[in-house]
This record gives sequence, structure tokens and C-alpha cells, in this order.
Amino acid sequence: MKKLFEYFTKLLFTIILPVSTILIIVLLNIRETPLALTLQILLAIALIISLLNALFFFNHMKTTHLIPKILVDFIPMFGVGISTDDDPIALIIVIPFIAITIELK
Repeated sequence: MKKLFEYFTKLLFTIILPVSTILIIVLLNIRETPLALTLQILLAIALIISLLNALFFFNHMKTTHLIPKILVDFIPMFGVGISTDDDPIALIIVIPFIAITIELK
């Protein structure tokens, strides 16, 4: 449970917040009416703070990996199924002659 919380924390602060901040700034600037200078300055400051926050969390959570480890194995059996494993946290998908293991690091 702790690793899952760390995973979602890193995902939120390193990917979701910076991307959403950039999207909000782009959508506000695309509108036909120009924004006031003070609002543009505040949006630029918010973007800088969001990117610095992302760098901080990325640097201090190096042991938490966002990309899962994927293993594909050939197995000499015919079947279809989905299974989970607790240690390490993994999802196992079995299709005819192939077992795909998606494992969180």
C-alpha cells in the first residue's frame, strides 16, 4: 500500500500537475480576448512553481518508478486468464502460448 501511495504521489506531482498547468495556460491564451498582463505574469509564476515542484519530487523519489516492468514469456500451454500477484505487485495476462507479466517496480 505504501508503494502504491508513493507511485500515485509521484505521478501526480511530476506528470499530472505540470501538464495540467501547461494546458490551462495554453487554453487561456488561445481565447480571442487577450489576457491582462498581471494575469499572464501570475500564470507564468504558477508554471515555474509547478515545474520546480515536479523537479523536486522527481529528484527526491528516485526509488519510485512510474513505468512498469513488462515481461513476455512463451509458455507451452493453451489458455486464457488474468491473475494478480502481491509480492511484487504484478498483473499476469495469459493468452494462448504467451504469458505477459506487468510488474510495478
